[in-house]
Amino acid sequence: MSKENQDVIKNDIFTWIEEELKPEFCTSENFIYNEMESQSDYSLPVIYQDFDDNVRFEQVSVSFLVSIKELIIKAQVCKTVHPSGKTWSSWLKEAGFRKVLPTYSGGSVAYKLFDTYTEYDRPSDLKSVDDAIKKVVKIVTELEAPIELDPMITAVK
Repeated sequence: MSKENQDVIKNDIFTWIEEELKPEFCTSENFIYNEMESQSDYSLPVIYQDFDDNVRFEQVSVSFLVSIKELIIKAQVCKTVHPSGKTWSSWLKEAGFRKVLPTYSGGSVAYKLFDTYTEYDRPSDLKSVDDAIKKVVKIVTELEAPIELDPMITAVK
């Protein structure tokens, strides 16, 4: 499925959710732990199912949402507010870590590097993936990233 078609489907789904479920806005401060469905006594058999790696986001459709609408108890839109990289860094220093290093994400680097390979020369087993990516990821994760990017943080006790 093309990226454009995926975007249309995603927009249709989010539009349906906004129009039909009318989610209430909340902030992370008032999205109380006990309010979260996963922490409550609600039973959500449609939502909480065994993981099936054959089901992908592209398979979620408006018709699927319509079919489960009666099972949806509440809809919320929550904007979470997380501490900045500067805040995390200061907290870790205050907690006694002797070294706090903002670093680039190894996962992002590995993903981008792996995607540079074509279908024909892409590593196909764990050893060849390690050989192709591991050294670069190690170097990149040791580089200091600008704290303003809210990067990954390595704390050394």
